[in-house]
Amino acid sequence: MSNDLSRIPGPEPKFLIGNSLDFVDTPSHIRLYEYGLAYGDIMCFWLFNQANILINDSGLIEKVLVSDRDHYYKNAPRSAAEPVMGDSLFLSNGKDWEFKRQNHPFSAAHIDNYFERILPTIQQKTTNYLEILQPSSIPKSVELFSGLVNLSFQIFGLTILGTEMDSSYFDAFNMLMQEMNNRGGQAFLPYPLSLNPVFWLQRQRWNSFIEDQIHQHQQQTDSQGIDLLSFVIKDTKLSVTQLREELSTTFTAGTRNVAEAVAAAIFFMC
Repeated sequence: MSNDLSRIPGPEPKFLIGNSLDFVDTPSHIRLYEYGLAYGDIMCFWLFNQANILINDSGLIEKVLVSDRDHYYKNAPRSAAEPVMGDSLFLSNGKDWEFKRQNHPFSAAHIDNYFERILPTIQQKTTNYLEILQPSSIPKSVELFSGLVNLSFQIFGLTILGTEMDSSYFDAFNMLMQEMNNRGGQAFLPYPLSLNPVFWLQRQRWNSFIEDQIHQHQQQTDSQGIDLLSFVIKDTKLSVTQLREELSTTFTAGTRNVAEAVAAAIFFMC
């Protein structure tokens, strides 16, 4: 194995600590981005005595996650992500992964119909946000990225859960994201439990809210909602906990990424 690793490009590790000092006072995503620029689509770095492989090539990622998945075991992000994401598809392996992949809400039959019917809601919410940005007689400044994250969150609430999400849930969600970012950024000094009691309160509030939405949808005999939960609730084979974890992970994986893509597009057009 050591011979194989020696053929993979990467920064020279220091005795005992590897490349751990590279991550001190630098967010992990920034350092990994810099690694990708310096060493290419596949590279190796060390956190103390643990080798880590960074892959940026889409073909290799597909091989690791899908086509050749039985030869790989996803474990590295678990300590950082599981308290927030639960045991979702993102962290699953083997038969558990196969079951969740086959029964994931976005693997539902005729899922394209869902994407078509949520378009008017996305357009309406976006139009409402653009009206806020219109020039007025009173000068004002807008933090665009934060606004886009909030907009994305609101759209996800309507199109995933079928409900308006007030600011308190946005605050809870942001705390969960900050906690996972902190944990991931200190991956070389992992800790199993958060020391912040507010995080656990907000986590419970967030999870309970999504489970309440699931129970409400289960009790509706004839749901006509345009949201993903309405689309899958009758036929899902996932338990309430499993469905809650996958829906929550949808927010985790999507809201900031959508906002980043839109912000980047606006930046390049200006």
